[in-house]
Amino acid sequence: MFHYSFLPLTGKTLPVLLADSIKYIMTFRSVLPRDMVVGSIPQLVRHLTACNQVVHTYAACAIEKILVMRAADGSAL
Repeated sequence: MFHYSFLPLTGKTLPVLLADSIKYIMTFRSVLPRDMVVGSIPQLVRHLTACNQVVHTYAACAIEKILVMRAADGSAL
């Protein structure tokens, strides 16, 4: 089993790198493994309090898009 980590955990990361990694999850959420997408939610929640507007806005949008995703059979993730 692989451990997926797209969102850096340190506060020293450049905001543009955080925004890009969040946008990656938003863009490819339907192609990425379900465990990876759902597992990224706690990290996205951490970024809701970011000082950078782009980072916390992207985090909020990503959470919203993940929560409205449907599985192949039509059930919620």
